[in-house]
Amino acid sequence: MSIKSKQHNIITLIAGGTGGHIYPALAILYEIKKTNKVIFITDERGYNYILNEKDLLNQKNFEVIIIDVISPFKKGLINKFKFLYFFISSFIKLMHFYFKYKPKTQIGFGGYTTLLPCLIGKMFFKVEYFIHEQNAIMGRANKILEPFASKTFIPFDKIIPLKIKLREVQWSRTKCCWPEGDPKQNDFKFCGQEIFPGRPYCDKHSLLAYTNTRENS
Repeated sequence: MSIKSKQHNIITLIAGGTGGHIYPALAILYEIKKTNKVIFITDERGYNYILNEKDLLNQKNFEVIIIDVISPFKKGLINKFKFLYFFISSFIKLMHFYFKYKPKTQIGFGGYTTLLPCLIGKMFFKVEYFIHEQNAIMGRANKILEPFASKTFIPFDKIIPLKIKLREVQWSRTKCCWPEGDPKQNDFKFCGQEIFPGRPYCDKHSLLAYTNTRENS
């Protein structure tokens, strides 16, 4: 097989450094790596999650690229300088990556980490990207990327606009945030059960949200 044909089988997965972004990406990764080379782009926090996947790190059809990221919306002069520095260093690293590998497609799972790779691939190398939005409320990064995405995949009938008034809905980062009911109705709520360690959902809803392909492969 030629180098060129190998390059056409490269798929890039991009996820921010929280479990809510990383775990859905890993679930898809274990499925598509059976027939494709997968390159995972994330930040330092996301890489810490991947380090727990011992059987994944030594596989030849998988690589990780770490980029430095900070929210562009953080206030303060120091944060603005940090953002500029991280932007330039990550831009150079990503340009080198796309020149070298020329991936066939890319999938973004949310978080500011996804912004630069998706836009560089699309604008400079004509690599289409897809969005996977696993939350009822679309995050800022995915909202920025959605107009230029080939397709957006969501697990709900509709994405709730960020401006919707959810202040009366009780939720906590330590409780399951699986949405129950119609967001437009008064009885809408989040599950509220204790979360499964490392995930935003309880035991029951983690089984629905995450595909355990490793045990089935």
